[in-house]
Amino acid sequence: MACTNGFAQGSAFTYQGNLQADGAPANGQFDMRFTLHDGPTSSTVVAGPVTVAPVEVSNGLFTVQLDFGSGVFNGAARWLEIGVRRYGETNSYAALSPRQQLTAAPYAIRALGALTASNITGSVYTTNLVGTIPDALLSPNVALLNRSVTFTGTVAAQAFVGNGAGLTNLPGGGFRTVPIGSATQAQPNTGYLVTNDSVPVAITLPASGTIRVGETIRVSASGAAGWVIRQNSDQVIYIGTLLNTVGLRWTARDANRNWRAVASSADGQTLVAAVYGGQVYVSTNYGVSWTARSVTRNWQAVASSADGRKLVAVAAGSQIYTSTDAGVTWTARENNRNWSGVASSLDGVNLVATVNGGQIYTSYNSGQSWTARESSRAWVAVACSANGSNVIAAVYGGQIYVSTNAGVSWTARGAYRNWVAVACSADGSKLIGAVPGDTLYLSVDGGVSWAQAAASPLMQWTAVASSADGARLAAVYSPGGIYVSTDSGNSWTLRSGAPTELAWTGVTVSGDGSTIAAVPSNGQIYVSSQATTTPGTAGYIAGMRLSAIELQYIGNGQFIPISCIGTVTAY
Repeated sequence: MACTNGFAQGSAFTYQGNLQADGAPANGQFDMRFTLHDGPTSSTVVAGPVTVAPVEVSNGLFTVQLDFGSGVFNGAARWLEIGVRRYGETNSYAALSPRQQLTAAPYAIRALGALTASNITGSVYTTNLVGTIPDALLSPNVALLNRSVTFTGTVAAQAFVGNGAGLTNLPGGGFRTVPIGSATQAQPNTGYLVTNDSVPVAITLPASGTIRVGETIRVSASGAAGWVIRQNSDQVIYIGTLLNTVGLRWTARDANRNWRAVASSADGQTLVAAVYGGQVYVSTNYGVSWTARSVTRNWQAVASSADGRKLVAVAAGSQIYTSTDAGVTWTARENNRNWSGVASSLDGVNLVATVNGGQIYTSYNSGQSWTARESSRAWVAVACSANGSNVIAAVYGGQIYVSTNAGVSWTARGAYRNWVAVACSADGSKLIGAVPGDTLYLSVDGGVSWAQAAASPLMQWTAVASSADGARLAAVYSPGGIYVSTDSGNSWTLRSGAPTELAWTGVTVSGDGSTIAAVPSNGQIYVSSQATTTPGTAGYIAGMRLSAIELQYIGNGQFIPISCIGTVTAY
């Protein structure tokens, strides 16, 4: 006899066996008696007998249902003894040997009546499990509804249901905007609509440890009192791209000198200014302090690389001078000529210089060697694009000349005028030129065509400058003041914060538009620079009604504006 399967359900279970007769599979009907013992040979009967008759046997196989009650399966070993005789006979049952040990399936009967499960191994099917498992017995990996949960792995779901109104600090989460009327601690990826008509509402930036790089906040105001965005102790906002801050406040620096020209690095931190009949002066702190460099010359023009390390200066009746260490040391280049203007690419490699009454000279190796270009003319000024490919040069009493191949060949553009100054955007498409006693002139196609800047007044213009994007322009006149445009020359404003009676000779705008510096021939250097807010809790920006700004976190406590409308002021 062999047991092949047993299935438990309630206290009964199904038993399947194989019956052999004289060494061959049995067939027919049989009476069977089943007795449960506590050992393979023990005479102790635990339960039974249970008689099943008739039992159909086919090719040796049979199946019966047995029920000894649930109490007999208490965890102890059990053996099943089977007695067999032909159906209908009255003789004694023949006991089959050996007894069959019952395992696995019948012992599921024990779990049905148990109050406490112990020593369970393997898989447990939950069909008949009832009751409550205490929280204390659950694994710490089980998320409970009544406490905060931190997931350290990836959480995947087909769909989340709800509007997420209570969720904060979600990386890449949906942006939401909430109206506020009182001071608020900002959350990442959240917009705030200020509605207070009485007092400005302060919104404090998210702490640096709670906002991820790339996340933003937005603030706008429908209330008449506007808004204020305040910083934490380790934070600062870069505000060079906020157009309305350009040239609002000016500070006089250094001493009265016969200043002739000034230039700026891309961020405005390094400034270089030249004195006619004096030295070249360099500032590395946005114009706060200045140091005399080089020797005394009749300096006419200066230019700077984007990082402020490579400088170039030209002097009338002298040579070209270059520096690779922000003006600490200088090297004389080329020959003595009546140099009048100079320009540099952002990397300081491509240089171009003009000679009044001579030719244009180009260098493609930071000034080590020079090549004469074009014809001898009354060249007075020159400017170039960021990569040095687009070059613009002005002739006093002549035309504007433009080159698109780094000065190799030139094309005359514009009308004959007494041009004195030119400037261009980083891509070389937006140009500005100055003529004394006339309006300013603009080109938006790289110098192919020129038009008067209708909004500019007729002044004795002496110098012009442009930011990298061509949106922020500055122009000075003598004697007079400083005009600034923040819309590519469509409108101009005389900045009242700067003197309006000096003989201005030079002006520069940093590439990012955060710094303007201007020099006169009879005064000090004047600087308007606010690249950032005041670092820490003292710094802030403020906006009026209907103004809006979006700030993006770039790490290390630093924020940059990526959009701005209306009147915004930085402090």
